[in-house]
Amino acid sequence: MSAHVPSDRSFQLLEVVPSRMESTPAVARRNWPDDTKARIVEEALAPDVNVSAVARRLGISPSQLFGWRRKAMAKGQVMETTIAIDDGRKRAMGRKVISAMGGEVRSKMIGILGLTFKPNTDDMRDAPSIAIIQSFKDAGATIRAYDPEGMDAAKAMITGVGFAKDAYDLVQGAHCLVLVTEWPAFRSFDLERLKSTMATPNLVDLRKVYRRKEVEAHGFSYTGVGKSFSRGAGHSARAAE
Repeated sequence: MSAHVPSDRSFQLLEVVPSRMESTPAVARRNWPDDTKARIVEEALAPDVNVSAVARRLGISPSQLFGWRRKAMAKGQVMETTIAIDDGRKRAMGRKVISAMGGEVRSKMIGILGLTFKPNTDDMRDAPSIAIIQSFKDAGATIRAYDPEGMDAAKAMITGVGFAKDAYDLVQGAHCLVLVTEWPAFRSFDLERLKSTMATPNLVDLRKVYRRKEVEAHGFSYTGVGKSFSRGAGHSARAAE
C-alpha cells in the first residue's frame, strides 16, 4: 500500500526514476545511477516535502536517502540550498525539544542519547545530532552526550559538550533526555533508574522508540517526535496520542 505523500512536489519524485520503481527489488535500487539518486535527494529535501513519506513511497528507507545525499554532496551533485534546508530540518527538531521543555533551556542540562548518523556505526558524517546539539547550545543549554560507538568521532567534531560513560551517567542532573539515534541498547533501559537521578524526568524521543504509556507509567513527561520506530513483530513503538 502506498504511503500518503503530503504535497504535489513529493509526487514529482516519481518522474525522475523509472516507472517500475515501486516494484524494483531492494537490491536493485543500489544500482540506480548516481545522477538519479542525486535528483531524488534534491527533490526529497525540499521544504514542502515529507522525507519519510517520500522514502516509503520510493520503497527505500530515510537513511538510504541521506546516504545518497552524502555521496551526492561529495560529488558536488547537490545544491547548497538543499544542504541548508536539510540542516534547517535538523535544527527544527532541536526547537521542538526546547518547546517540550517549556520554551526555555538556558542553564538547563540536556542529555543526548545517540550521536551517530544511524545505529551500529561510528559514522558522524551528516549526523542529525550535530545540528540538534548546536540548536541547544544557541539557546544557552548545557549539553552532555553518550553514544555506544561514536564518542571518539563526535569528540573530534563537536565542541562545548560533555561526554558521559553510559546512559545512566548521562542523565545525572539532567532536565531532559533526548533520544536521537535508535541504538538497540537504548530500547531496554531501567526507566526507574534513569528517572531517579534526573533533575526533571523529561524524555523527548525523536525516534519514538518508547510507548508513551510505558514511559509515563514510570513518572516521565514524554514527547514523541517523528515516525514510530519498529521494535519487531508484536512489539512496535506506537505513536503517542
